[in-house]
Amino acid sequence: PEKIARDTAVKQLRARIRETGARLRVISEREKKAEEMARARAEKTAAPKMKKTKKTAEADAGGNVSKRQQKKQKKKAEKQGKK
Repeated sequence: PEKIARDTAVKQLRARIRETGARLRVISEREKKAEEMARARAEKTAAPKMKKTKKTAEADAGGNVSKRQQKKQKKKAEKQGKK
C-alpha cells in the first residue's frame, strides 16, 4: 500500500482527478449562477414598470425642493416684498 501511494503514476492520476473535480465544481457553479441570473431576468421582465420618472415623483412630493430652488424662491419672495 505504501509503495502504491508513492508511485509517480498513481500520484499523477490522483492529481488529474483533483484537477477534474475542481473543473467540474467551477462548471456547476457557473451553471447555477446562469440559472439564477435567468430567473432574476424573468422576474424583472414580469414585474410592472414604474411609469413615473424621478422628476415627476419629486414634483408630486412637493416637500423635496432642492436648496437651489429654495434659494430662488426666497430671493423671488424678497424681491416681491420690496415692491
